[in-house]
Amino acid sequence: MEQLKPKSRLFPPEFLTQDACFGLFRIGPQVHADLPVSIETGTAQPVHVVHSDPRQLAYLVGLIALQTWTHGIDEIGVPVEERHPILVVTDKPGHFAESYLQLYLPSDKIAEVFRRHRVTVGLRGGRISGTSSYLDHKLGQNDQRTRLHNFFPA
Repeated sequence: MEQLKPKSRLFPPEFLTQDACFGLFRIGPQVHADLPVSIETGTAQPVHVVHSDPRQLAYLVGLIALQTWTHGIDEIGVPVEERHPILVVTDKPGHFAESYLQLYLPSDKIAEVFRRHRVTVGLRGGRISGTSSYLDHKLGQNDQRTRLHNFFPA
């Protein structure tokens, strides 16, 4: 009998509810994606997401970047210590890029994103090696540069 392999779930309840996706929003119609989103994959397998709406796909990529940075995705081997690229294949790259550039974090959540990253790395015995983990220290309290692209470039 074949043994069922465990599934990895993106966007666990803690990320969706307690963290509230760090308030990620976009400018324009439909400010948030339709949540809750549940994406499951087998362990040690790449995640493939197919979506026909570039706005929704950009929002999902933003959520994946935030979850990876703040919580990691242990089951599929994405450590929280460093950034990793997310490959997006689309027949509408201009629409995707435009949609990603419309994603923002509330200014009061930016410090929490980076604080959570540092705490998670420390709890897992890791070590912060780059200055990107302290970008929140370079922003003033009323800084208007809250576009997600400023922290997680696309």
